[in-house]
This record gives sequence, C-alpha cells and structure tokens, in this order.
Amino acid sequence: MAGCGIDLGGGDEHSEPLAGLRISGTPAVGEELRVELEYSQTYPVPVEVECRLKQGKTVLQTIGSDTVPANPEGNPEATPMPGSFTFPFRVEQPGEYKVECLTPADEDNKISKTISIGP
Repeated sequence: MAGCGIDLGGGDEHSEPLAGLRISGTPAVGEELRVELEYSQTYPVPVEVECRLKQGKTVLQTIGSDTVPANPEGNPEATPMPGSFTFPFRVEQPGEYKVECLTPADEDNKISKTISIGP
C-alpha cells in the first residue's frame, strides 16, 4: 500500500530494455493513477518507449511516451544505465484494463500489468 491508494509492483511480462512497471494511486473511476516505467539501457542508441491503456486488444489511450537515452558506453556487455519515467493517467469507466509499455520500433519488447478499476 502507498498512502491511501495502491502500489502494484512488477509486471505480467517484460523484455529488455524495459525492466519494471509499477502502477500507483487509487484504482477508482476518475482518480489519478501513475505508471512508473523502469528501464535498464545497455545499447548505444536512444530507444523510444510508449505506455498504453488497453481493454482486451483495444488501445483506449496513450498514457505517455519518452525516449530512453543512449548508453554512452553501450554494447551488449555494458554496465546497464538504469532510469525511469512516470506518466499520470485516469480511467473514466470501471472494469478490467491492461497497462502496456513497449518499444514502438519492436512491439515484442513490452512489459504489462493488469488493473481493476472500481466505481
């Protein structure tokens, strides 16, 4: 628990450079929630990431997007450069949803977490 809201750690699935996904806040209609996307960058190139709210296979909204900076010493054996992004969002209808963060250049690189939104 985090304050009066919830704090859900970990994700249902993940792949590099996406290292962790947390959703915090009160899981109720209209309340602000926050996605914290953790990354661990070993590559020498910037990587775009995007987080989406889905219901089933339908994308309802883009929660946020940003670019993971290049690791200046990047290569597959480099010491990972950790960091994170935080994106606020709200859900306007109760139900079961999935927050999915991915790299648009290769949508197989993703991490996701299911959430249940109450009235």
